[in-house]
Amino acid sequence: MAKIRTLKAQAMIMGSAATLWQLVLMREWMTVFYGNELIIGLVLSGWLLFVAIGCQVGDRYGSDRCTPSFLCAAFILCLWIVFVSIKHLRVLAQIPAAEAVSLPRMLVFMAPALGLPCFIWGCWFSRLSALLAAHRIRPASTLVYIYESAGAVVAGLAFTFCLAKWVDNFYILLFLSLLLCLSMACLLRRLRWAWAALAIIVVSVCKGPSWDRALNESFWRSLAPGVRVKATWGTRYGQWAVLDWSGETALYCNGLKQSILPDPVTNQGLAAQILTQHPHPHKVLLIAGGLGGLAQTLAPGIDLTYVEMDEKALRKTASFLHEVWQVPTVFQDGRRFLLTTRQQYDMIIINAGRPGTALTNRLYTREFHQLAKSRLNAGGVLAFSAIPAGENLMGPELHHLNSALYQDLASCFAHVLALPGDAAHYFACDRAAVLCRDPDSLAQRYLHLHRQDRYFHPQMFRTLVLPERIDHFCRSLRQTSASNRDEQPVSYYLDWLIWLKQVSGFSAPAATLRPQPALPVAFVLSLGLMVLFWIRRCRSAGLLMIMAINGLIAIAINIIFLLMLQSLYGYVYEGMGWAVAAYMAGMTITAATVHRFKPAPERWIPRICLGTLVFLLTVMPVFRQFMVHSGMALFFLWLLVGGAFAGALFPLLNRLLRHQDKKKGSSLYAVDLIGSSLGAWLVNFFAIPMFGFTATLHWLCGFCALALAGSVVFVRSE
Repeated sequence: MAKIRTLKAQAMIMGSAATLWQLVLMREWMTVFYGNELIIGLVLSGWLLFVAIGCQVGDRYGSDRCTPSFLCAAFILCLWIVFVSIKHLRVLAQIPAAEAVSLPRMLVFMAPALGLPCFIWGCWFSRLSALLAAHRIRPASTLVYIYESAGAVVAGLAFTFCLAKWVDNFYILLFLSLLLCLSMACLLRRLRWAWAALAIIVVSVCKGPSWDRALNESFWRSLAPGVRVKATWGTRYGQWAVLDWSGETALYCNGLKQSILPDPVTNQGLAAQILTQHPHPHKVLLIAGGLGGLAQTLAPGIDLTYVEMDEKALRKTASFLHEVWQVPTVFQDGRRFLLTTRQQYDMIIINAGRPGTALTNRLYTREFHQLAKSRLNAGGVLAFSAIPAGENLMGPELHHLNSALYQDLASCFAHVLALPGDAAHYFACDRAAVLCRDPDSLAQRYLHLHRQDRYFHPQMFRTLVLPERIDHFCRSLRQTSASNRDEQPVSYYLDWLIWLKQVSGFSAPAATLRPQPALPVAFVLSLGLMVLFWIRRCRSAGLLMIMAINGLIAIAINIIFLLMLQSLYGYVYEGMGWAVAAYMAGMTITAATVHRFKPAPERWIPRICLGTLVFLLTVMPVFRQFMVHSGMALFFLWLLVGGAFAGALFPLLNRLLRHQDKKKGSSLYAVDLIGSSLGAWLVNFFAIPMFGFTATLHWLCGFCALALAGSVVFVRSE
């Protein structure tokens, strides 16, 4: 009995360790490859695939010598080898500084880094299942599945609320290694694990800070050789660094240059162009992009409020601006701030950069324009600064990106002005004669501001604002373009195409025709019926197909709900942790319930598939009607329900397959992971950016209907 409890505890430890490592790995890859959420999808997809391979190999070729303690030690060793290799990846792979890594090379580099730890984790799962089966625990794989899910819940909450807030990735790995060693020392009662834990504690105290600093400095030097690292830190929003390169101090985030510290020339010119688009700007709101000094440059003579999410980054960078930070600052997501505030402004300025992530894209949708409009005074101006464009020539992707922004603004405001350049500026207002494109009038407005800028003169408007170029630029943006909506993030997709062309040279059509939701559903169902007809006599293959579809739907629901949460509440790191915990808790509860009470699979599998289909069909209507007004409670309730449907199928299908092959439990888990891997790839890379949330849910309904048909053919037929 004690041995069984030990194995259950190891399964929970395995889930916790894997989850912590997965989160650390995503943060590191984001920095190396200048990525966005698409990198997260790539890591998650590869992770699940390699774990599935490890499960199969461990199930078929695992031996008694491959004990959980041996796999635990190998897992710890692999973590540190991969972590150090990532820090020196550009040097090892001979990638020049500031060069974008192509998608094929990215996959080549990520494969071994993901493959080895994930392979060990998969073998760990299969060996624990085999050891429990040896103690006459049936079905053993279901029990490991339950405890591993419970461990993932604990690790996700610990990472979100404790580790990621105050601890860098290096110390998270030290904590993870210490946790594994202590747990093995307690569970296995082996003295060598206790000595290993003591060694980790000594290293953490004596050498941890210096080693962490050395790793960070070597990483940033690989991005930009010859630089002097002044400061590095990590936050829940990214990995930051302040670098000195030939006397120029610059701020970097996730490997990308954000701004020069300080940069009065750029900031004063930008401030002059923005503020002069309102005759008398008094009360102004700046959302994001003020870390480089723009907020302090705007502040003189006006009532400025700055909204910034990353408080730690602001505190760190303020010391490099050569002046005391005196701008009133609200540490909150910009969109969430506009939802909750009752203040009215003369100008609202968005300086969030390109819509290359789901986080920033939410500031460029039609729904956000309408929200910002409601917070403007009569004659107020909404301004977007530094949108990527082209000085004289734009590619099709950039053109569609700018056209979508221009037309969405035009649908909400009576007057829209676009100033061309390498970084275009957009202004929108409902009152005539507010926006101005006459250089002399802009110069007069600038003088009325009584600014004392050292690096900007009113005569510069004659070169910055050219009416003929403005007319030509605005005419080119009036072409038909898809609207960027919260439910259909078109700009997110277009920015993804730009990134793909930069790193791989691959050019996809920017004006992709988006099929009607019924078409992909019909295609999936037709293909599925053909597959069902083909494998009807092979019951095991049919049940594995249902499990693969369940994994695909589960990971897709996770991604969709997290992006929905972000669209409503911004980058709510704590909320995301609770969301993952709610989904995994739903899976754990239903899996444990089915394992204990053992309901009839032939009756309950079709019911669960039907319940999942109804759940998917009701998600968007409920989201539109109630989510905004009900807070996060309803959101987490729906996640709990979605996880409950996903977790109930594994033990039921495992019971059916166990009678045919005792090793099918690991195979079933591997198939579940393969389906999840495919779902992460399809949903994150293609479905949501190209078709939006609603059409993606319709796709999932098609897959769910296929699983329902399969449950009738392969389960009820028995």
